[in-house]
Amino acid sequence: MAYQQNSSSQDDVDLSIMFTECRFQNHAGQCLTHGKIYTIHGHGIPPETIQDRETGEFKHVADSTGSAAGVAYTLEHKLKWVTAWVNNRGKPKTASTVILPLDEEIDWEKIKGDDHLEHGHDEKFGYSAAAIISQNGNAPIMMATLKKD
Repeated sequence: MAYQQNSSSQDDVDLSIMFTECRFQNHAGQCLTHGKIYTIHGHGIPPETIQDRETGEFKHVADSTGSAAGVAYTLEHKLKWVTAWVNNRGKPKTASTVILPLDEEIDWEKIKGDDHLEHGHDEKFGYSAAAIISQNGNAPIMMATLKKD
């Protein structure tokens, strides 16, 4: 039986190890419930709920382009906390967060571009939110935090 050796260049990337480790810290004084996930590139399932003073975590695994998505959590049955990230191969990693009224539509189409993710902090409705993403490697950590003011 003959064995074939696969040849690869240094530019090849093992996509199975490219992902974004997503961490959502809840300090809002209440349980957050999962409202919606919108995936642009990759796949992963965020926790349905995050109890107060706990961190919800999930791995968002990249596809051939990278890991890019947005997650919205509901609070007070009247607000939503939206966090988005882009971790695409060969580009700067970005994260953004915003607090919106529950009835306001999320413009997920804006999330598809890399340039929109420039606001890593938001303060509204008695809450403050922040989102950051590390810039090193194929498996950065995206940390988002929501606090009651």
